[in-house]
Amino acid sequence: MKTLVTCLGLLFSAISMTAQTNPQPGYIITNENDTIRGTIDYLTDFRNMYTCHFRADGAHDFQKYKPGEISGYRLTNTGIFYVTRTFVVGHKEQTIFAEYLLKGGVSLYYARDAHTQYYYWVDEDGKVARMAYDGEKASMSADENTYRKRMIVEVSQMLRKSPDAQKRLWKTNYSSTDLVDLTREYDEAYCTDAGECVQFVFDSKKKYGLKVSFRIEAGVDFNTVRNKHYTGENWIETSCTTPYLGIGADFLIPRFSKSLSLETLLTVNKKSGSEEEIDYLQKVTAMHFEYYDLAWQLGLNYKFLPQRRVSPFIRGGFALNEMFGIETENMDHYKIGHNDQDFRTRLGMGFYIGVGTDISIGNHSLRIVANYLTHNNDDMAILTKSKAFTIGLGFCY
Repeated sequence: MKTLVTCLGLLFSAISMTAQTNPQPGYIITNENDTIRGTIDYLTDFRNMYTCHFRADGAHDFQKYKPGEISGYRLTNTGIFYVTRTFVVGHKEQTIFAEYLLKGGVSLYYARDAHTQYYYWVDEDGKVARMAYDGEKASMSADENTYRKRMIVEVSQMLRKSPDAQKRLWKTNYSSTDLVDLTREYDEAYCTDAGECVQFVFDSKKKYGLKVSFRIEAGVDFNTVRNKHYTGENWIETSCTTPYLGIGADFLIPRFSKSLSLETLLTVNKKSGSEEEIDYLQKVTAMHFEYYDLAWQLGLNYKFLPQRRVSPFIRGGFALNEMFGIETENMDHYKIGHNDQDFRTRLGMGFYIGVGTDISIGNHSLRIVANYLTHNNDDMAILTKSKAFTIGLGFCY
C-alpha cells in the first residue's frame, strides 16, 4: 500500500509540474522599449491577462511580470502578442495584458474572463469601443436581435463609414478571426493614411502568401470573323454580336505586390455568320456558318487602388481558342474549323488587353471589364481571323 501511495504521489506531482508549464519561445518588451529574448510559460487566456512568466536566454528560473511592469510580450512561433493596456473588463477598469490582434487606423484587442469574451476597438484618437460577448447569455436570450444590438452598438458607431461592416457585425459568429478580417478590411478602405495594417497572429493558411479568388463572368461579344478560301485569296467576313459566359480565378501574393496578380479566364459563346457569293454566271449563293468558340485567357492584372472600395485595373496576356460544333451551309469551297484531309484541331492563338474596375461588396467584389481580343486559327488549308470587343460583368468571391 505504501509503495502504491508513493507511486501515485510521484505520478500526480509529475502531472502537476507538466501541467503548470507550457514553454514557448518568445520575448518581452520592457518599458524602455528594449527586447529581451527567452522562453515564455504560455498560460490560459485568462491567466495571460494578469501575468507573464518569462525566462531570459541563459537564465535558470522564470520571472513573473505584471501588467505595467513590462510593455508587452510575444510568442515567436505563433505571433501571439500581449501588451499593457487599461480597459473595462467586467464592470471595472483594469490594467491588463490585452492580446493585440490588429494594428491599424482602427486597432483591435482581445481579453476574456470566466464567461465573457471582450473585444476592444481603438481609433487613432484613442477612443475605445467595447464589445462583450457571452455565448451562454446569447443562446439563452429571448430576443437575440436586442442582445446583438446592445452588444455591437459602440463598435457599429466606430465603423460607421462602412455600412457593409455594420451589417456584417450582425451576422458574424464573433470569433477573433472574423472580427480581425472585418476590421482589417475597414482599415484598408477607410484608414489608408494610417499605413499598412499589421495582423500579429500568424495565419497558417497565409504562410505561403498566396490569395486565390474565383469569379464568374457574363457579357457581350462584338465579333468580326474572317475566313479564307482554301483554294484562293477570297475571304468571308462577317460580324456578329453574341453573349458569353466565363469562369476564372485571380492569384495574388500580397507580400510581393497588392496590385499585381496572375489571372485566368475560360469563356464560351456561339458565333455565326452569313455571306453571299456571286459566281461568273452571276449566280448568287447564300452561305452560312455557325460554331461554338471556347476561349482561354492567361495574363496579368494590375490594380491601381487595391485597398480602396473602387479599384480600377488594366489587364492583358495570351489568348487561346478552339472552335467546335461547326455547321455550314453552301460552303463546299470554304472550311471552318478543321481541314478535311487531316481533321486537325484548329487551335487559335492571340492576345487580349483590357481595362475595368473592381467594386468591393463585403468580402467579395463586382467586376466591370472591357476587352479587345484577337485570335488566328491557322492550318495548312485555311485561315480564320477573329477580332472582338467584349463588355462583361463579373462577380469575384
